[in-house]
Amino acid sequence: MSGPTTVLIHPGQILPVLLAASAIRAARAVQQAHADAAALRQTHEQERQTERQRQAGAHEQGLAALLAQADAAEERLAHLAELSQRLGDGRALQAARPVRPESRDYLSLADYVRACEAFAADAQNALLTALAERPAEDGELGALAWLAAPAEPADTSASARLLRRIAHLGPPPADIRALAEELDAADGSRAQLLASELRRRIQLFAEKTLQDEVQRAQALVVEQSLQDLGYQVEEIEDTLFVEGGVAHFRKNHWGDYMVRMRVAQGGSINFNVVRAVDADQLAGETSVQDHLAEDRWCAEFPALLKALAARGVRLEVTRRLEAGELPVQRVARERLPRFAEAEASLFAAAPRLMERPLP
Repeated sequence: MSGPTTVLIHPGQILPVLLAASAIRAARAVQQAHADAAALRQTHEQERQTERQRQAGAHEQGLAALLAQADAAEERLAHLAELSQRLGDGRALQAARPVRPESRDYLSLADYVRACEAFAADAQNALLTALAERPAEDGELGALAWLAAPAEPADTSASARLLRRIAHLGPPPADIRALAEELDAADGSRAQLLASELRRRIQLFAEKTLQDEVQRAQALVVEQSLQDLGYQVEEIEDTLFVEGGVAHFRKNHWGDYMVRMRVAQGGSINFNVVRAVDADQLAGETSVQDHLAEDRWCAEFPALLKALAARGVRLEVTRRLEAGELPVQRVARERLPRFAEAEASLFAAAPRLMERPLP
């Protein structure tokens, strides 16, 4: 195989991909914090000296407090692991969570705490969204009250118990809010009918929200996995995994060649090599370089499958064409993304000390 390839995404990988995306966002938050600090130090020399002195003092005075923060963050992750277990995959969170550094170095530990807190916040929302999508008994949420920790007194209205299922998603849509108000003003059989309708709409809203979140997570996992493998990646939109979504990626020595990833009807994904050409070269002949580009992509494709599977995006190849069965598509240069010849991704280049290595 070295020509165009079509794959399908295996269903049933909701928790692993959601939590893998949480881990990526957490690690990127830590890297961004480092970038912001570096920019500040370069701008203000005096602040650089102050920061060095602060770090030295913090190592002596604040290490015990930081260790306590790390323990608290790990306790929160343990609670979230219990929720992950209730949702059917107790290993998903453990596989995605940040790894505690072996060193007791202050800065490494501070990064770990920051990553744990960012991961826990993101993962909590993802897990609660997955829970909300399930048609479980309303009382099930009572056991998870420790997650919400509301500052205000609990609402005792008829609609409050139902709305708790989606409370972590923020204010409900207008139609759900209006129906909730109507329910609170009703009684008797009408209240029962309104409660059933409110429950149905909440269920549909939760299902749609989870579907959107899974699509965003898949897009983020694909982008990061490609970067980890050394590819330059076109910024992947949240809508990549809906029909018609397209993304391009390449390595910086590929010249005019890149791979186009397109989501087709039925959720299948097509990968094919394309070549950027000037407008007057669209009708050119297939070249030896075209075949070499397809062979090169064929050799690298299994590594991408493995990297994606490690983060919960499992692909099944359904069609493979040999090099030359279809000509490499020529695309006008101005219609394709422009990539720099040097890797520009801070996160891809920076060490990821808290992320588990891909198997």
